[in-house]
Amino acid sequence: MVFKKTKKKVTTRRIRKSQDLSLFAIQEARRILEERNEEFLRELKKTLHETLVTYGPRKGWTLISLGPKKQGRFNLYHGPEIAKEIGSKHTIGAFTCKRFGTSLSISELYVGNFLGTSNLRGLGIARLLIDISKEIAQKRGLKAIRLTAIPGGVEQMYAKMGFKTLYSSKDGSKHMIYFVDPELEKQFDPQNPMKIFDELLKA
Repeated sequence: MVFKKTKKKVTTRRIRKSQDLSLFAIQEARRILEERNEEFLRELKKTLHETLVTYGPRKGWTLISLGPKKQGRFNLYHGPEIAKEIGSKHTIGAFTCKRFGTSLSISELYVGNFLGTSNLRGLGIARLLIDISKEIAQKRGLKAIRLTAIPGGVEQMYAKMGFKTLYSSKDGSKHMIYFVDPELEKQFDPQNPMKIFDELLKA
């Protein structure tokens, strides 16, 4: 498995503290993952877990997670978990999803640490999560995927993955859509986006 594969490398760097060793190990792990990116993503997809959320604001939603260990509970609203970084035994990436009408709504998509920066970003994990959501929507015969992009530049990332903006909220968040059904996409009018939204809510 790619997580366990390493390369021997001679270094003259003197490691004085355990913190330096940890940082050096993370840098080496990052380099290896970048070199073996395609294999890493293939192996990562095999660790997919689905968990039904049974309590909290997302009760009734499904938690889709990637990582060596299946999440026993969904606690994004109960304080940050252990930092989910390279070498972690916990979640590497996740999102929640639920069907609404003929669309799949996804939320809380994150890579690595949910409440901060992560050394797992930039490896294509977010795109892998979106690809998984597309597969789920196709298997369920749904016509589109909807999500909300919070301010901070992630809307550009989603736009590169094929998402279109439906409308913007006062806080700067953008409500976006990806069309699984190409025929429905032809009906999309950027000047009147809510028309397509009403169509998606039909059971």
